[in-house]
Amino acid sequence: MKTTKQLQRGDYDYKVSDDGLLLFNWIDNEPETVASNYHGTAPTSVKRTQKDGIREQVTCFEAVRDFNMHMGAMDMADMLCGSYGLSRKRTKWWHRLFFGLINRALVNANIVYRQICEN
Repeated sequence: MKTTKQLQRGDYDYKVSDDGLLLFNWIDNEPETVASNYHGTAPTSVKRTQKDGIREQVTCFEAVRDFNMHMGAMDMADMLCGSYGLSRKRTKWWHRLFFGLINRALVNANIVYRQICEN
């Protein structure tokens, strides 16, 4: 396995465990490590924009492509959770966990309510 310093943007390396768990190391702007037991080792490509605005195809794994395709839903959920007042810093860890779960439940209830009202 190559070290991260030897890899350039778009390079990748992977290991497969005896149980079928794949561990991918992929270089974009920074090294990204992804673990998956669903995706294979077939390479694919994604479009990336460089700092000067040029778009280029960069080689990656299907796991990285699928993550990038579906990460917008998590970003939207985090944005909606941040707009409510329950996300305050607390000193006790279980307060953060409890109110974080309540916050997620409220956001999910709001989304379901909006979907029902549209119909």
